[in-house]
Amino acid sequence: MKRIFTLMEANELIPVVRPLLKKIRMLQKEIALLETIDITSNRQGEVNIINTKINKEYHRLLYVYYTYSLK
Repeated sequence: MKRIFTLMEANELIPVVRPLLKKIRMLQKEIALLETIDITSNRQGEVNIINTKINKEYHRLLYVYYTYSLK
């Protein structure tokens, strides 16, 4: 649902919105960094464990990102 703000309302929201946008930008950078990780090893079991941990963190960050994006 769209909402139109007056100039005064928008200016009052800046202190609220600014930290949220900062957090969203930080999350975007963290997600992008996680997307660049590629692990190879002769020990497949260890690689699977590491990949699982990375995927868990990746999805946690995505959840937080979308939670902040929807506010």
